[in-house]
Amino acid sequence: MSRPLPAWIRLVCALLFTFTGIAPAAAATPSAMPAALPAQAPQPAPAADEPQPIGTDADRPAVQAETPLPAGPLTDDALPLPADSDRPAMEEIASPSLEFALDVEPAAAVAGAELSLTLLVTNIGGDAAEGLALRAVLADGLIYSGGDAFTYDPESRQLEATIPALPAGATQGTVFLARLDNLIPGSVVTQVAELSWPGAATPLTGQVQVTVAEPEPAPGAGPEPDADPGGDEGWIDSAGGQFRSRDGRITLDFPPGAVTGRTRISYAPAEAPVEYAGLRYTFSLEAMDEAGRDVSTFQAPVTLIYRPVEDAADEAEPPIYREHHLYLWDEVAARWIELAVTRDSEAGALQAELPHFSIYSDGSIDYVAEQMATVRGAQTSLFTRSVVYGTDFDLPPGRGGLTPRLGLSYSSAGHTPDAGHFSHPGFGWQLSGADSIYTAPGDANVDKPILTLQGVNYSLRKTDGGSWFAEENPFLRITASDVSHYTPATWVVRTPDGVAYTFSGGPSAAAHYFKLCGKGEEGPRYVRIPLTSVVDALGNTVTYTWDTETQNTGSGGGNCDDKTYGRAIRLASISYNNAAVKVNLTYGERTDRPSGYDSAPW
Repeated sequence: MSRPLPAWIRLVCALLFTFTGIAPAAAATPSAMPAALPAQAPQPAPAADEPQPIGTDADRPAVQAETPLPAGPLTDDALPLPADSDRPAMEEIASPSLEFALDVEPAAAVAGAELSLTLLVTNIGGDAAEGLALRAVLADGLIYSGGDAFTYDPESRQLEATIPALPAGATQGTVFLARLDNLIPGSVVTQVAELSWPGAATPLTGQVQVTVAEPEPAPGAGPEPDADPGGDEGWIDSAGGQFRSRDGRITLDFPPGAVTGRTRISYAPAEAPVEYAGLRYTFSLEAMDEAGRDVSTFQAPVTLIYRPVEDAADEAEPPIYREHHLYLWDEVAARWIELAVTRDSEAGALQAELPHFSIYSDGSIDYVAEQMATVRGAQTSLFTRSVVYGTDFDLPPGRGGLTPRLGLSYSSAGHTPDAGHFSHPGFGWQLSGADSIYTAPGDANVDKPILTLQGVNYSLRKTDGGSWFAEENPFLRITASDVSHYTPATWVVRTPDGVAYTFSGGPSAAAHYFKLCGKGEEGPRYVRIPLTSVVDALGNTVTYTWDTETQNTGSGGGNCDDKTYGRAIRLASISYNNAAVKVNLTYGERTDRPSGYDSAPW
């Protein structure tokens, strides 16, 4: 059912008919229209000051209507519309419908094996696909070995190939060959490729993973005591992995993040820098980055699993000598150091954590006795005829070279408190590195403190102006504070290289006794103030913690009855590298315990 047009539309149409000269619908027929427009006589141009004539309706040409309007009221159905065949056709742009995949054969292979990688393209659309481009960047751990359809750029490691046209429903595979580098078994290599074409908004990608397999052992293969294992090499990256030597002695487990990039691991038998009777088998481990630089320290410890090889000579030795130990060659100290190991009795293996690589040796317990033989390095003083000996403990390096010094020293002349008798390790022994400032008891000694710093004793003296200096080294800057009965509780000693040594105590952290009890001026007099911190110019810090033995005076009817004083102190721990390294000291019982101030307390 047709509906009449609104009144305002009919009004607009009537106005258009009036101004364009279109006759009413009833007279607008082809026969009523003139066949041609009448010729117009040329009119003279009016003068510039004359008004322009306005023509009449009769002078205006009539507009011929090509399509007559229907009679009657105008409706939507009455308006003529062009046919579908008269409309211009819209051109559709066809986009290919493709599937893409990357395949590898085999998916697991030993180092050095060749792989076949296939880029598969399938046209699942109804039209041919043209101008297809294949691209891949060769993954780390793969070595390009060929591919006729691909071009390869060794510098960028990029492969490229094209498929000019792929018919509808067709599948085409493009192959390139690659060889697995000498990677550690268990490593995983990931290869990615992509497909693009003209008009593609996003390329299609494919991905495969290849696992480096453990090589199959030859029949009867295994560690042979008399066989030269030769050298082994392999690669490890930041993802971690495992390295195994061909002779079966060495397994290295790298946790993720132990190295920051691709690192070549090398293992080989080595000559011992210093030979001892107890050494059985010496080997070296090395780590180098891709630029050939040594990897001096791992970001996380690497686990070494060592499997000793027994021989006939081992079986003939007593059981105590058959127990294997691992030793590290310390290049700085030029000596062997025993590694802390965990023993796996069932597997017959030793396990140790390695922060870096070096030269190692498998030895038996009889080698440990050789280490103690270095006590024969003791010397005799020609002046005092005393016997002296010293040895330093090996501590992890500190940041900026700020490594605490700690060791043992002995002098047979150590019979007085200020010469070593007081030391906790025993008569004549001192704990080197446990520095302090010592003031002998008595009023006559308050201006004669002794500074022990880095194994050297300095006599401290006071100027008339009240400042302190070291007689043996005027370049030390020394300040003192928190004075109690002429003895400072806090000292700061600064060396010319900008390192500050702080000695601080107090009633609870220093050896002291009381003065002037019950006279209104009672207070502690300090005997030994311990070193509590060392700070270099860059802010690197070493912190020392001390234990204090206290004692009560008891009740004897004097003014100092029931007073608790610090009888003696001893070093408890050292921490440095932002507390990442901590050294704890454990002491045994003394059977020769002396008495008196500042003597061995425990």
